[in-house]
Amino acid sequence: MYSLELKKLCVTMVELMSKALKIQKYVLLELFEEVGQSMRMNYYPPCPQPDQVIGLNPYHSSPTQ
Repeated sequence: MYSLELKKLCVTMVELMSKALKIQKYVLLELFEEVGQSMRMNYYPPCPQPDQVIGLNPYHSSPTQ
């Protein structure tokens, strides 16, 4: 269901871009007809030695920081 709704959203966005560019909507939509859609999910188990990790801390994407 999520994937279908996301596809609808993308079509709407392309149609709006076409309108902004003052071209027929099918011109841009044709470019996306054969494009696939995919989703990737990763799982990273907790690091056994987090103090040895070089890079971002576990809270790098937290909106409160």
